[in-house]
Amino acid sequence: MVEKQALRFKVGDWIVHTSYGVGKVVDIIDKDMDGQQETYFKVSTDDIEYWLPVDKADADHIMPIRSEKEFDKAIKIISQPPTPMTEPHNQYKRLIYERWLDGSLSARAAFIRDLHGRNSVKSLSYDEKSAYEKAENHFINEWVLTNPSLSKSAAKKRLKEALAVSIQRGMPEVH
Repeated sequence: MVEKQALRFKVGDWIVHTSYGVGKVVDIIDKDMDGQQETYFKVSTDDIEYWLPVDKADADHIMPIRSEKEFDKAIKIISQPPTPMTEPHNQYKRLIYERWLDGSLSARAAFIRDLHGRNSVKSLSYDEKSAYEKAENHFINEWVLTNPSLSKSAAKKRLKEALAVSIQRGMPEVH
């Protein structure tokens, strides 16, 4: 068991998990797992609830919700011309996975921008479209929590505007 005062998060905190997106810590519970007492954060997202061991809460794929200022920087990244994703097809799926794992907001912004740019010249594959939609949803869900005056529809509109500016600034080449 872990002393609860020393925990990274507390009940009510919003956190970001690289795979699951934005979630709220709804409880801290000691559970018996295979005869061992362990302490877990119970985290609830729009889609699922999961248990995060408190001793793994400082992992690279778990972070506190980002600031409004960080989202302003992310929108600037999204407004820049897309970077072509020109890797051979057999390496492309791995590239998407690797870029997805970098859960930083700037990396996610570039990921959204570049997949949107690719889609503007060549239809995305099922995997690409799925990754794009997941990244966009995670981005918007976190953004509206960061800025309570921003509705989901307004966030989607601002994101689409930034993506349109990106395309206007430079179309990517696709091979």
